[in-house]
Amino acid sequence: MNDNIFEWLKNQFSGSTVSSLAGLIGENEASTGTAVNTGIAAILSSLSHRAGQPGGTGFVQQLIDSFSSGNTSPLSMLSGNPQALEQQGSGMLSSLFGNNQGQVMQAIAQHSGIHVANTSRLMTL
Repeated sequence: MNDNIFEWLKNQFSGSTVSSLAGLIGENEASTGTAVNTGIAAILSSLSHRAGQPGGTGFVQQLIDSFSSGNTSPLSMLSGNPQALEQQGSGMLSSLFGNNQGQVMQAIAQHSGIHVANTSRLMTL
């Protein structure tokens, strides 16, 4: 088992998953993979920052609970109901990044080379 959560998450979002995501947002797999990895890092950084604030661990737990409250896993929703996943993901991103969400999406887009609108959609997935 991998003790590094970043590496574990990267492994979850590789291969056919990145291919599916690339198809959904209309970008190539290499750029999508870069955006996914950068997005994972941004989300983990924000979670870590929020957890370190007063009441932050409760916030993080509530966020995780709200995102995983359904019986369907987020990855399986990619093929069945990506719109529902996007709606959940949008709320999560708003909670995590707040007023900085646009800047975060822009930075990920610039780093990965994909259009910012596609970056925003990808991050909600």
